[in-house]
Amino acid sequence: EPPMEALTTVVQAAVQSQQPEEMFLPLSHFNPGSRGHPELCKRPCVYISGQGVCQLAGACEYCHYQHRKVKSLEKRQREILKNLGVGRILSVLLPHITTRAETAGLLQRINPLLRQIRAISTPNAPTDLRPVGRTLSRMPLAGLLALVQTLAPPDLAQAAQTTLEAMRAESATGQRR
Repeated sequence: EPPMEALTTVVQAAVQSQQPEEMFLPLSHFNPGSRGHPELCKRPCVYISGQGVCQLAGACEYCHYQHRKVKSLEKRQREILKNLGVGRILSVLLPHITTRAETAGLLQRINPLLRQIRAISTPNAPTDLRPVGRTLSRMPLAGLLALVQTLAPPDLAQAAQTTLEAMRAESATGQRR
């Protein structure tokens, strides 16, 4: 077969083997809530997950990509963390944040925030937190940083929010600092 006909055959076979929706992403996937998917994006859009269509499309503040079941801490786990004190909470969160950032290729970008967390964290975290640790290890980076925003002192909470927003913005433009 001439090269062009061979290419056409390959493309036709690929098209026939895939569902049309898998071939192209709709424009609604390029919305603010989807930036940095899967580690930095916001929670899934209820309209996309329920109906498959979001009326806000490109303006929606929630993620339009598929998500595995989002893990969050149960009430009892949240209470355990709150009773630890800020330093211990941060020492529990730190390895999970570091691992997620490293996996996502964002470790260098998040290092200034990690230094701030290390400065406040207490190194001797309790070891009986396996259930909490399992849940934290399944959370995306954005979820872990949301916990820092909720449980840390105001200046560190603000730094976590600023870092997360900056990483989301950079992921939208393809930049990384």
